Amino acid sequence: MQYNIPVFETGENMKEFDLNSIIRVKLTEEGINLVNERYSQMGVYLQPDEEGYFLLAMWQFMNIFGKYMQSGQNVLQDCVILINESDLTTHKGKKLGMKKGKQI
Repeated sequence: MQYNIPVFETGENMKEFDLNSIIRVKLTEEGINLVNERYSQMGVYLQPDEEGYFLLAMWQFMNIFGKYMQSGQNVLQDCVILINESDLTTHKGKKLGMKKGKQI
């Protein structure tokens, strides 16, 4: 089966984001339970900030919630992730993707 993957010309509209950067998320009760289940094994319990957001590195968020990011799963309130604008940098203009389909 062949899949065509689009080629994107990156430019001024594309931004880079380091997966080590901190994001802010509001979690549902289910999401809070998942975080606490993960970190309680290390004796750590994460608490939200004064606005109700949990702070995690993006890679931590992906590691904990990746398998739950699908329709019908309720781990995030409002499906919103806050990213500090200072963590976004202009992409260098590389071509991404491939021109022809890849056999898999």
